[in-house]
Amino acid sequence: MIPQTDSSQLANCDHIPVIDLSSIDSASLEERQKLAQTIFEACTQVGFFYIKNHGISDSLVNGIHDAAARFFDLPEEEKMKFYIGNSQKFRGYSPIGGEKSTGTEDDPIPEEEAVGVLSEAFDIGYEVAMDSNKPKDALLPPDPYELYGDNQWPDEETLSGFSEMYIKYCISALDLCRKMMKIFALALELPETYFDSSIRTPGVTSRMMHYPAQPVAGEVQEGLGAHTGKVPGLEILNHKGDWILAPPIPGTLVVNIADCLSTW
Repeated sequence: MIPQTDSSQLANCDHIPVIDLSSIDSASLEERQKLAQTIFEACTQVGFFYIKNHGISDSLVNGIHDAAARFFDLPEEEKMKFYIGNSQKFRGYSPIGGEKSTGTEDDPIPEEEAVGVLSEAFDIGYEVAMDSNKPKDALLPPDPYELYGDNQWPDEETLSGFSEMYIKYCISALDLCRKMMKIFALALELPETYFDSSIRTPGVTSRMMHYPAQPVAGEVQEGLGAHTGKVPGLEILNHKGDWILAPPIPGTLVVNIADCLSTW
């Protein structure tokens, strides 16, 4: 995630900030700018942060967690009907061990030594139905980078209400993301609308993940390959060399700006 081996990019913190987004919709530009400054400090000093009062209801968050649990509780043969290998755009189900840990760019694992990770996942991509800014009959633009659908949704007989709940959550999440992009623009002392033209039809990816219990007591099988910075879980490394945990906090979401937004 954010920390690199280069000490200039280590987090300068001893905790992960919790930022209140109550003023994100304020009519006062000054209030929005104050929020933007707080987020600027979190992004440049830490790299990720919690947000509260973000506008996604607890019932919706609980609903998407329940949908994920119901999906991963399906028999393996049912889940494999939506196998990601059936998709040309990497949408669908990845079984346990289906992905391999290959290390990081700085510390790669040879392909012949790579092992399957102890996790399973379900991936979906952008659809017009999950965008509150689009009419239902809107057409998708050309897709040279394969950023949109086609998603493999379980039918109602297999998993009642699953796609409906997932799409509702994506609508709220995308609405929040667009608001956050306006705040990021303000944080960079740019017009609030600076990024709008780039996110009219965004290349959204959403992934549900399930990490089963470790099969052997006292041994740890990797649940997901290391991300940038060789971080094996949701932790950050600060200048003091301490790992800072990011445990779940009820009513909050974790925002990780990661490499993509940093590069952009």
